Amino acid sequence: MISRRHVSFAATIVGLFALSAAAFGIDGALAAGGPQARPPLMLRLATQSSTNWAGYAVTGSDATNATAFTSVAGSWTQAKATCGENDDASSSSAWVGIGGYSPNSNALEQIGTGADCDPSGPPAYYAWYELYPAPPVSFAMKIAPGDMISTLVTISGSMVTLEVRNLTRGTLAADRTLVHSALDLSSAEWIAEAPSWCWESFCSPLPLADFGSLSFSKATATANGHAGPITDPSWTKVPIQLIPDAADEQSDAGFGSVAGTCAPLLLGSSGQAFTVSWKSVAALDGC
Repeated sequence: MISRRHVSFAATIVGLFALSAAAFGIDGALAAGGPQARPPLMLRLATQSSTNWAGYAVTGSDATNATAFTSVAGSWTQAKATCGENDDASSSSAWVGIGGYSPNSNALEQIGTGADCDPSGPPAYYAWYELYPAPPVSFAMKIAPGDMISTLVTISGSMVTLEVRNLTRGTLAADRTLVHSALDLSSAEWIAEAPSWCWESFCSPLPLADFGSLSFSKATATANGHAGPITDPSWTKVPIQLIPDAADEQSDAGFGSVAGTCAPLLLGSSGQAFTVSWKSVAALDGC
């Protein structure tokens, strides 16, 4: 993790929910102690939009019977960050997680990889996990563009097991079981993210590093003892597109999401694979 800023991969629950707050009675407020929610809620065709997430989430499809997700898995090829001379604050991450999608959530259990642009050298690549609202923890794990990454989060009672493997190098960075009392089991996610710069209670998404495209595969979840892909009829799938909030570009911190993503491509026949593509702000209207 870089020392010049605190990068919070969960933060943002801020900007995640794209459906109309008025229509659903959602005020977008975060849990106590989190940053104040901005009003980025909007509907873009059949895809929800977020100021910092892109990919897919799944939630329960039956409002009368609670759906409890207890595992999520996914793989991807580590994307190469393309960093220019003005991109020293840019960052991107890829992860799988459980929780964090509901506007009332105050927990998210996630693991993944990240890439930070560095003004003094090449991009830095690393693995990390986070049990939000605790800060993220990074690993001294060798990761390079083109490496195949495999991740898994499982929950049993209050125990959370997080695992990330670099299949290309045959290394296991994390296979840890931790106690987490504030769990959210209401959703599962496969996400490419613009991490956030945080100071005390204020968080703002960093510029999204140009990762080209990122393809997720072997995306599966387990809920109420049933395992299936993103398209499983036992739950509802939600595609999410990252569209920057114009207010972020003028933030006091000087950072903003100055790029976004095209909506995740249609899922393959297996329901386990999709691709997210990085786009400049100017190109987003053509997505």
